[in-house]
Amino acid sequence: MGRGNFYAGDPGDQWYIDYDLYDWDDPLTASELLQEDINQVLMAIRERFPSFHSCHKCLVRRDMDIELENKFFWIGTAENQWSIALWIVMRDDEWEPDENLAMRHYWTYHDEIERMLLDQFGTICKRCGPWTSRTITKDTQEKEMA
Repeated sequence: MGRGNFYAGDPGDQWYIDYDLYDWDDPLTASELLQEDINQVLMAIRERFPSFHSCHKCLVRRDMDIELENKFFWIGTAENQWSIALWIVMRDDEWEPDENLAMRHYWTYHDEIERMLLDQFGTICKRCGPWTSRTITKDTQEKEMA
């Protein structure tokens, strides 16, 4: 399975943090560092967007942990074969959000989360389609924004 095999749903997106960014000679330390870095991003999201609050590891489905939620979206993590996915998706629980209102916020959340991930990791991958992803670096994102 490749990086792009995880799919959070629509409307939504996901980014992948490659396990190769860490030295796995000591798996316990690498795992702790990865979780620490993910927690830093989640904390930055909460600081930037106060409407998000912790969900205390709620599950959407077997392979998706919800880390943060607000009235419109869930943000979470998912284990992937060679990476960990951080995703954002519109809520699909019993509460029906106003889709137009939610989508006005979506791109702001999306772009800021991507920037935060690049600030934390330097390099991330983004799903392009089934089984495919592209690598984004902080330098390439800055060139696209200019």
